[in-house]
Amino acid sequence: MQPAHDYAPEPESPADIYAAYLVHLKRRRRGNTAYTQAARSFLRRWPQVQQWADLPLDTRLAANCSTRPFITFLMVSRRLQPGYDYLLNRKLASLWHELTDSCLEPDLNQFISAALELGFTQRVASAIGSQIIARLLIQTGRPLADLRESDLQDLLNACDIRQMRTGRGARHYRSTTHSARQTLFHLGILDSEAQPAVTPLTLDERMADVPATLRPAFVAYLQRKRATCVAKTVSSLATRLAHFGRYLTAIDPDIASLSALDRAPTHRTVHRFTDHHRQHRHR
Repeated sequence: MQPAHDYAPEPESPADIYAAYLVHLKRRRRGNTAYTQAARSFLRRWPQVQQWADLPLDTRLAANCSTRPFITFLMVSRRLQPGYDYLLNRKLASLWHELTDSCLEPDLNQFISAALELGFTQRVASAIGSQIIARLLIQTGRPLADLRESDLQDLLNACDIRQMRTGRGARHYRSTTHSARQTLFHLGILDSEAQPAVTPLTLDERMADVPATLRPAFVAYLQRKRATCVAKTVSSLATRLAHFGRYLTAIDPDIASLSALDRAPTHRTVHRFTDHHRQHRHR
């Protein structure tokens, strides 16, 4: 006999939520008395769990290690929309494990399958799914098919607010949002994909999604190629480097320099990128 679903029915009491959380923990073979006590304490303070999202961001982020798994459970079971500010400021390291058998999993699987069809590697597709799509599904409370362009913009606006508040940039979010938009268009969920620029972009502009620490080297390389290559060849190289830069952003947002990559991993990364680009060329 399959265990009961752990996603939210309507209406629901704190006791129902607690019982569903126990199912969730059992299914994942994790949890201890600290987890269950934290859940009971949370439900005593906020029997209407969505009220927790009205707390100041610093208070929400201060939840301890025993309470955070319960908050994640509430999010992936569509019981809690914690705010994009919270979703952008908290690392969701165990998200994929928590999504297993959740009501969000089918939508994320559909998205990743579509991204793979477009030529993204499994790792990049998963990064787009966790960084963008999972957060949209959690915060909107809607299925994948009902996502809108305005939802992507809401997430980007929250990135701007975070940058003003903390100084932390959001280049990897912007890059993966662009890729998410392409995939949602491919699925027929969005009516249009990102529009290309009307006027030619400079090399700096074409490298906008490349990590700032790597961008000068990429641009300098392309400028040197102008001396020996025709414009079309340089443009093709710029496209490949921009894809490579976005790939590095997705797998290692904090990369400081190319010298930080080990020789062997770099070799594997280049081959993965080459395979990814070959698939991309014929889209």
